[in-house]
Amino acid sequence: MKRIIALFFLLLGVALTAQETLNFPAVDKTTYEQYLKSEWEPLIVLGKKSLDAGIDFYYLQVRMGVAYFEQNKFRQAVKHLENANKINHRDEFVSVYLYKAYLFANREDDARKLAYLFSEKLNKSLGITVTPIFSKVYVETKFDSWDDYQIEVTDTDELEQKIRQHFNYFSVNFENPVSADTKIFWGYSGIWIDNLVYKLDETNNPISFNQNVKQNQLYFKYTKQFAQGTNFSVALNYIYSNFNDYVLIRSQGLGGGSTNGMLTINGHEVAGSLSFSKDISLFKLGVNTAVSTLNESFQVQPGINIVYYPFGNTNLYVSSDFIQQFEFDSNETRMDHIYKQAIGFRVSKFYIEPYLSWGKLANYTQSNAFIIVNDSDFIQDKKGIKLYAYLLKNRLNIYAEYQQYTKINTYKINEVEDQINYNYQSIIGGITWKF
Repeated sequence: MKRIIALFFLLLGVALTAQETLNFPAVDKTTYEQYLKSEWEPLIVLGKKSLDAGIDFYYLQVRMGVAYFEQNKFRQAVKHLENANKINHRDEFVSVYLYKAYLFANREDDARKLAYLFSEKLNKSLGITVTPIFSKVYVETKFDSWDDYQIEVTDTDELEQKIRQHFNYFSVNFENPVSADTKIFWGYSGIWIDNLVYKLDETNNPISFNQNVKQNQLYFKYTKQFAQGTNFSVALNYIYSNFNDYVLIRSQGLGGGSTNGMLTINGHEVAGSLSFSKDISLFKLGVNTAVSTLNESFQVQPGINIVYYPFGNTNLYVSSDFIQQFEFDSNETRMDHIYKQAIGFRVSKFYIEPYLSWGKLANYTQSNAFIIVNDSDFIQDKKGIKLYAYLLKNRLNIYAEYQQYTKINTYKINEVEDQINYNYQSIIGGITWKF
């Protein structure tokens, strides 16, 4: 019992001694010595204890921010460097560290906003162009392949089926900074598809013909930053398409009547989105809602996105998307759940991001309504991998994405509807240049 009491008073004495030495002069002196010796981990430990004890001052925030930065824990560094910058925004040493921490923490908009406050000399020394005409330009294209899914029939069967023969895609896009906290993104995408169509005419005679589909998309997105780490964006995608179809054509003359023939059909669709994101410590949290009028029905698509950076940098991150889609047309209301899970990691100058997506993608939008899935065949359970390479001091980004998924084609034989699953693969490649 005496030993326990003695141990208690010994620990109490150590605690009281430690509390006595944890004061401003001691913390300032010790953290400064640790800073000069690059003893980053002990500096952070002592800094945390000091802040918990209510000991907080400018140079402690600076030293902790630099300590986290030098350990490549950029998201943790941001908090302390922001605190120091609020106290003294004229300290260029802190400003440069904060600017780089934003960049390496994947908070590019925050870095750009901060650079607007820099002197012209400082921006020049860092190689920053604050007000370029274009901040980014990128182009991409896509190569697709798929299994043969044409249904075999006998001479007496009546087949109704649409079969894709060729697919081409191209997109060019630009990003323009408007002010320190505002930017716009706009571009054009074109899709050209050749289909082989088997159908019955108005008199139920089987026919087949080649269908050419052209889809032109004009995209615009406005992004506004309300505070550090807080972004709001609104986007609109206008889709104009035309294709030929074999339909019943009614005569316009006095005699009336009708005949079967080829006719060019034009379509107008829109998709829009609202999104809000917030960077909080090691997380980036986002909520969004998309609405669209694809294939003559109305869709509403709310979702949330969570990105987690466990080490405070982009060497490893985990991204999760939860999406609920509602589709309304004259016949029924459809509801689908979509879940996407991705994990990204860095190898030298390359980023690799494999992902899986579960759920039915039909009349679906993603990436703030930039990507449109309005094909008559819907997608089921997608998986893929992205590869990014950053070159020329991160100004040039070359990327490629491989996707593999199941597509479901609906057809009729002798007026009986059925479905066939087939494998689909695509490779998307693009180049982004930052000014």
